[in-house]
Amino acid sequence: MKKNDELWKTVRYLTDPKDYRKRISSLWKLLERDVDGLDEFVLVELENKNNFSPWTDHLIRVAERLDFHDHSLRARLYPVLFEEAKKRNQKGQIEEPLFSAMRRYASIAPCSDVKEFAMQFLAENCQLQVKQLALQCIQNMFYFSDGLSIKGNEDLFKRIRVVAKIYLLRELSSDSRSISIGINAVLTLAALNDPKLLQLVDEVNRNQDRAVVQTIEKWLEEKVLDSKKQTKKSALILAAISKLRFYYI
Repeated sequence: MKKNDELWKTVRYLTDPKDYRKRISSLWKLLERDVDGLDEFVLVELENKNNFSPWTDHLIRVAERLDFHDHSLRARLYPVLFEEAKKRNQKGQIEEPLFSAMRRYASIAPCSDVKEFAMQFLAENCQLQVKQLALQCIQNMFYFSDGLSIKGNEDLFKRIRVVAKIYLLRELSSDSRSISIGINAVLTLAALNDPKLLQLVDEVNRNQDRAVVQTIEKWLEEKVLDSKKQTKKSALILAAISKLRFYYI
């Protein structure tokens, strides 16, 4: 207990930037010890916009590992994480704090906030890593959901369809990274229950090389196993696979 008190004093009062390494070390030790009150402390620190940048980076990473059981804390946390991720993305700081902020945001944010998240991290100028993670995050947000109403979210669906087309129809789609992000876009549309998903699959069939289409089919078939408990999502993916196969019968 005495050791914990010393650690708390360090993270609370040793705020001079020159001492940040010791402060960060104490923060991680408190996480390892699973001490009470760390969740609220981390949130309050993240809400402080005047913090030293390396300290904030570690706060974000610790926040990803903490359990925020209190709903009121979660409601305050996810907007802060969104702003931190947005700031890093706009500055091109494609590093672990950005990814941690995106993942933790997706695990606690309400599905109703998905549009702002998607439009920010699936923008045309975002790096491939960011787009890939954004798609995975959206899938996780809707893992237990029946999907999203297209009404009022047309821009969101259009943005994800564009990502799918770019990476499934381009000549470079023989590259596994391109196919991977295209597949993730298809899976995301399935998670959202997009009524136009199968039209997109038809377009891929008509315009893409047969070998690439067969690779897409194979990857989707592997992924459908992960979604077998999600009836609507599974049905859409299986329908997409059937359409892909139809062209080679």
